[in-house]
Amino acid sequence: MIQEGKAAPAFALPDQNGKVHKLADYKGKWIVLYFYPKDMTPGCTTEACNFRDDYSAFTRQNIIILGISKDSSKQHEKFINKYTLPFPLLSDEQDKVAEAYDVWKEKSMYGKTYMGIQRTTFLIDPAQKIAKIYAKVEKSSPIGKGPGFFGEAVLKKFPNLAIEDELRLINLRIREHFLAKLFAFASFRGVRKSGKIRELVKFHSENKYLLTAYSQKELRVLGKITANTEEKPFQDLLRDYETHLYLAFAQTPSSGAYVNVLMKTMGYFSHQLSKDEKSFFIDSVEKYRAGRLPLSAVLSILRAWIVRFNQEYLSIQSVLAPYPEQLTELESIFSEVGGKDYWKK
Repeated sequence: MIQEGKAAPAFALPDQNGKVHKLADYKGKWIVLYFYPKDMTPGCTTEACNFRDDYSAFTRQNIIILGISKDSSKQHEKFINKYTLPFPLLSDEQDKVAEAYDVWKEKSMYGKTYMGIQRTTFLIDPAQKIAKIYAKVEKSSPIGKGPGFFGEAVLKKFPNLAIEDELRLINLRIREHFLAKLFAFASFRGVRKSGKIRELVKFHSENKYLLTAYSQKELRVLGKITANTEEKPFQDLLRDYETHLYLAFAQTPSSGAYVNVLMKTMGYFSHQLSKDEKSFFIDSVEKYRAGRLPLSAVLSILRAWIVRFNQEYLSIQSVLAPYPEQLTELESIFSEVGGKDYWKK
């Protein structure tokens, strides 16, 4: 009987173009292997299109998606072309692989019994063991108020990844959080690669106000780790820091937390600004709090003051430019899908 933690059964099946795919071909990669009953049927079409819509989230993490059904390669080709599916569909016409994965089951409809594939998805790890079995999965996965059914499954397996559904990224606050997290983690990978404590200290200093917005509790813990009063070796220090860095970014920051950081940052210029400049900035902050102005617009005011007053300490703070300016898409600030606010869970 197939079980989680056991080796995934080997297979060699043709895809829609007749190319044979073997499980061994994908050793070293994560695989989402999903079995479904039949091409072109409503439930199977919904499932395939959900995978299609979430496809970029999987490919960014180098995760392979393979679908398997009893349909012929020619039928798969029609299905793929009709719905623009970007991943291979494999033909198991003899049911051998379905039997090996224990998804060839007796089913019933209108009082009649027959044999067929039970809709099931397997997450296979790089060592080609079954990491997770999703038996009798739903035909559709919600898009909007979360990363999607399988996106959520990937997040459970890789909780520290920056993963988000593309439709939710239309919401400005979701996009700002996703990009800030993505680039902070990328910067931290540079620290790991350097192997130097001074680079960890530099990273912590540059991200102080960004971490303040995300979690003041974890910021304090990270500060103590960076101080390294116990004189731990770099790898031990890095492991501790990484754990609490991920905890800091585990939750999306509230607009109030960012407002706190914005007002603290303005304090560096309080004696140099005119009354009207202060009033304009505070008004902009309140517009951000109310969701009428993007965070990037308020940060641009602070960046202008940094240049104007030559504020060196603030100039290195990542919170003022957490990701490249080119990724700020002003045209979608006020757009929502179907009028829904996908920031609200």
